[in-house]
Amino acid sequence: MGLDVYLVRYSDPNRLRMEAEAAERSKAIWASYGKPYDKMTQDEKDEASTREEQANAEAGFVEDDDTGKEHIEIASKLHPEHMFKVGYFRSSYNNSGIERIGEYAIGERPLHYIFQPGEEYKVTPDWAACLERAKSVYQLWNQATKDCTELYRMFSVGNPFITPSITSNREAMEAFKKERTRRDEALAKLEPGEPGHIMGGSYGNRDGNYFLDKPIEIHAAIPVLEDLLGQKHIATYLVYKETGDDVAWYGQALEVVIETIEYVLAQENTSEYLLHWSG
Repeated sequence: MGLDVYLVRYSDPNRLRMEAEAAERSKAIWASYGKPYDKMTQDEKDEASTREEQANAEAGFVEDDDTGKEHIEIASKLHPEHMFKVGYFRSSYNNSGIERIGEYAIGERPLHYIFQPGEEYKVTPDWAACLERAKSVYQLWNQATKDCTELYRMFSVGNPFITPSITSNREAMEAFKKERTRRDEALAKLEPGEPGHIMGGSYGNRDGNYFLDKPIEIHAAIPVLEDLLGQKHIATYLVYKETGDDVAWYGQALEVVIETIEYVLAQENTSEYLLHWSG
C-alpha cells in the first residue's frame, strides 16, 4: 500500500467501472511476463507499458481524464493548518506516518483498522461502521498517549547491509564529539536571528544516529533477532518517549479522519465516495 490516502467522488459510475476494467487489464498484462517487476528487463517493462496504453486506447479509456470524478481535499475546520485534510491523509506508511506510530501506541494501523482496505487500492467503505471504528481508535489513542501528551516510539540502530567503520568504544565517542563540534562550528557561522534548526541537529549517517538539537529520552534498549531477506541479524531497538506538539499532531490527524467520515455521511449519496491508496 502507498503512502497517501485520497477521498474521491465518482458522480459518473461509468468512470469507476472503466477504471476497474483498466486495472484488471493492467494486472493481466504485467502478470503475463511471469516474473515480478524488479526481475523484468527494461525492454519488457517498456513493452508492457506500450501494451497497456494500446489496450486502454482500444477500450476508450483515458487515464488522465477526470470527467465524472472529483478529488476532495478541504482544510479541516478543527485543524485548518494540519497536513491531514478532509479527504487527504498524508504519508501514512512511512516511519513517522500514523500507521507506523499507531502500531507502537495501540497495536493497530489506524487507517487500515478504520477503513479495512485489505490489499485493494480503491475502497468503498461502510462509512457508518468506519465512523464507529474511528471513534474507538481515537479513544484508544488518547488512553495510550495520556490525552496526546506522551508517546513511546522506537527505532533500530545500525544497518545490516553496512559494516561499521567504528571498532571500539573510544572511536564511538570520538565520532560523537566530531559531529557535535561540526554542528557547533556551523551554528557559530549563522547570521544573527537565523534559526539554528536549519542545521538539522537530528540525523543519521554511516557511523550512527545523532540527536544534537533535540535529545531523546531513552527508556529501553532491546536486542531483536530479525529476519531480513531470509537472513537473521541482530538489531538493537531503542525505545524512547516523545512529548509535546509532535504527539498532539497524531491525535489531531485522527480527528481529521473522523471529520472526513462525517463529511461523507452528510452527503446525499455516500456510495459515490471512495478512498484511493496511492500505489
